[in-house]
Amino acid sequence: MLRKLFTISFILLLSSMLFAQQRAIIKSTGDVIKLQKYGSFEEALEVSKFKSTIDKEAILTNDLFKSSAAVDTLSYSKIDPGWEGATKARFGYDPYDVMVQWFVAPTKLNINAIGFYTNDVVDPNSAVEMKIVKVNWTKDQITALSAKRLGYYPAAGYEPFPIAPFQDDEVTTGDWVDIAGNAPTAPFGEDLWSDDGIGAPATPVQSEYVWVEMNLLAFEPEIQEGEIFGVVLKNISPLGTPVLRVQSASGLIWSGFKYYNAGRLVTTPPTMPEIDNGWWIRPTYTWDMAAIVTYTGDTPPVISDIDNLPTTLSTADRVVTAVITDDNPSGGPKGVKTATLKYSVNGGADVAVVMTGAGDLFSGTIPGQAAGSSVSYYIVAEDVGGKVTESVSFTYNIFKPSGASTLLVLNGMTEAQKAYPVGYYFRQVPEFKFDQWYYGALSAELLNNYKHIFEICTNGPVDDNNAAVKTWLDADPTRNYFIAGEEKLGWDNSYTDMTYAAGDFEYDVLGVAASYNDVSYDGTAGQALPSRLFAVQGSELGGALYTAFTAYGTDSLQYDPIYELGLSTSQWIDGFDAAPGVEVDMNVETRGIAGAPAVQNKAAMAHHVTANGNHVVFSTYDPLAINSSPSYFWWSDSVVAPHYKAIEYFNIILGVEENNLNPNQYNLAQNYPNPFNPTTTITYSVAQKGNVSLKVFNLLGQEVATLVDAVKSVGTHQVNFDASKISSGVYFYTITSGEFVSTKKMMLIK
Repeated sequence: MLRKLFTISFILLLSSMLFAQQRAIIKSTGDVIKLQKYGSFEEALEVSKFKSTIDKEAILTNDLFKSSAAVDTLSYSKIDPGWEGATKARFGYDPYDVMVQWFVAPTKLNINAIGFYTNDVVDPNSAVEMKIVKVNWTKDQITALSAKRLGYYPAAGYEPFPIAPFQDDEVTTGDWVDIAGNAPTAPFGEDLWSDDGIGAPATPVQSEYVWVEMNLLAFEPEIQEGEIFGVVLKNISPLGTPVLRVQSASGLIWSGFKYYNAGRLVTTPPTMPEIDNGWWIRPTYTWDMAAIVTYTGDTPPVISDIDNLPTTLSTADRVVTAVITDDNPSGGPKGVKTATLKYSVNGGADVAVVMTGAGDLFSGTIPGQAAGSSVSYYIVAEDVGGKVTESVSFTYNIFKPSGASTLLVLNGMTEAQKAYPVGYYFRQVPEFKFDQWYYGALSAELLNNYKHIFEICTNGPVDDNNAAVKTWLDADPTRNYFIAGEEKLGWDNSYTDMTYAAGDFEYDVLGVAASYNDVSYDGTAGQALPSRLFAVQGSELGGALYTAFTAYGTDSLQYDPIYELGLSTSQWIDGFDAAPGVEVDMNVETRGIAGAPAVQNKAAMAHHVTANGNHVVFSTYDPLAINSSPSYFWWSDSVVAPHYKAIEYFNIILGVEENNLNPNQYNLAQNYPNPFNPTTTITYSVAQKGNVSLKVFNLLGQEVATLVDAVKSVGTHQVNFDASKISSGVYFYTITSGEFVSTKKMMLIK
């Protein structure tokens, strides 16, 4: 048996290769790394082993492709652009759980080796088996399924549960058992490579691919064009061994399979049929597994290095380039016959553009489109043998500022997060108008459309906007900047505690004199726990929260991103010392400083006015992740939260788009905050100098307050309403100026 006879390590160099064949490494992580040595199995493995950073950043898919080089490291980053924006996960599986990642053969091929990647600490007792199985289902069948329990094979007498994952397993005693009609036919067929059902043992290594060579059994499985095979990874660690984690990406369509030995959602009582063990399909999760193959049939063209055009403000033409190659390992005719760029605007019909080639480099032009348009495009290539390859689709927007004075920058987020968390940051003030930017680094062309920038960079920024923001602020003292994110300081300085001075962005703009990274961690633990926060009594941004929280009467205000955001596996937060003249609004209680236990209070949010006159707010936490314990309340989703108070601090006019304010028009904005207790602000604009009346009425139409009764000049004005002497309820406020009359509703809650 393989389990008894072999210790698997990185595989041997094959002694010879047929020159009519093409070898490639196929991985569920994506990039194409072109190698130099024709037919070198060793080089392919070494590139995969040592260039793990490229592997980890690659994109997942399940179509096998090759490049023009004789030996390639194939990965899917060139095929599915979604990997970069996909959430990377460490998907755990327990002893005797099994994972399968499937691949479609684009032509006839032989499998030379299979591998997997784990991106977490590996327990010394962890061990796995790897084999290859036939996949019975089609690609469309697999990708169409939602998360469902599929079934299992009976294994009479097998302990602790009488089931097995595959028909060729040594303990299997019967035919496939379907669960609730979810899988009338088994997803997997016979083993294509195993030793009587047993896979080759291997030892996981953190942050490296581990490979198993097929010639251990003296043969390499042959797969026909269009057939689907599955790379199998079984956890054979002793029961009780800590969970083993395999890298995966979520949000893509290449659904992985997982066999839960002891159940997925229902694990107690530990008996069948009550628990839900067996095979499950896990939509949107793709396991980071790989296969090295040798192509022996004619392959379709390879489309790689496609320009992924970013969102832009420009309405000019845009050029798309790609590298398109074609080889024929079977020895027949080869070469690219045609290449076509296809694009559509706002979901309309495809428009075809013939691409022109210079060697392997092809280009085509998408005509300029109107501001506000969304453009999708992909490439279709045909070789001289009639084989066709179609790339995945890319999309860019032609961004159109709305006229709002505020831009919300989601640095590191995608439009897929627009509903949550993005839709919740300021949902208590629907009158707060802002544009949203998810599309990469900030530019002067973009920033100059706005007076206020709110930047959220939870989990650390992806784009460094420091220089662009500093230039934008320096150009106009009325511009204001809010930035929040628990890894901002660490990301800027390689997670090293720093001391700052005048001339540093952190000192001049953020108001930070010294930074302390990951203060939720005491050197051994703590990073998975919420961190205690203290709103500063009487501060500009934290004072309202202090008052409300104190009246609420619970024990702890805390930063809890795992619970509130679901975006992180740890509760990191940084602390800092404020520079002179900077007012602290929120403190965090540290567990450690510089990796050693230390309980202190450090600043977590502060505000100040820069030397240039700009108002700036900096927070080392995501503003949506504050709650309380043991009596739970989501304080971030309240108008007393500091990020709501930043709207007032920046003197942002609510209910209207400031950049669109027209002195020739009258306007009455919605009061803010609303509901309120006991004060609120009402904003209005006047088109002509004259008498203005602004009055408040109750539900019976009785006047309860006159807020304005005077001559007002052309422009925008604000007035505060103090309702401390009237009872809770619904009120109306009406403005009259000349022939202009407008009424809005507000609610007082005491």
